[in-house]
Amino acid sequence: MPPARCPSRPGVMAGNDRIPVRNFNSLKIVVVGTPKTGNTWVKHLLSVVYDLPVIPLGLHFSADEAQAAGPRWISHQHFL
Repeated sequence: MPPARCPSRPGVMAGNDRIPVRNFNSLKIVVVGTPKTGNTWVKHLLSVVYDLPVIPLGLHFSADEAQAAGPRWISHQHFL
């Protein structure tokens, strides 16, 4: 019998707390925050965890610019 799903935590198996493997072939992350709040640190941490290349995005980047960067990347923006 397959393990039951945990209703309060979708994607987590009940009883043994194993998180199933997910497909991250297409993962784009933009870390947004005010200056001096750890944006760069979080960006680099997630870059290592998910093996993502860090890319620069312009302040007012478009969907086309994000699409042209490829299927997997991480960047950060300051929000004032």
